[in-house]
Amino acid sequence: MYIYDTRYDIYETLPLNGWLFPCFICNNITSNFITTKHCYNYKCITITIPLCKSCNIDNMILNNKYIKKV
Repeated sequence: MYIYDTRYDIYETLPLNGWLFPCFICNNITSNFITTKHCYNYKCITITIPLCKSCNIDNMILNNKYIKKV
């Protein structure tokens, strides 16, 4: 399983294998997520992205250095 790690700055003490992460858009703590396919380095993976209920991702640009394997 791969996750987009949004725990930078003040939230970096949250565990990577936990269920609370900052939202990808607004940085509010959430347990909601979306799952999508992401292709990089000639391979496609399924990635989980933390996203709260009030935010919406239309055209997301992901930084590959924040993709972590759990």
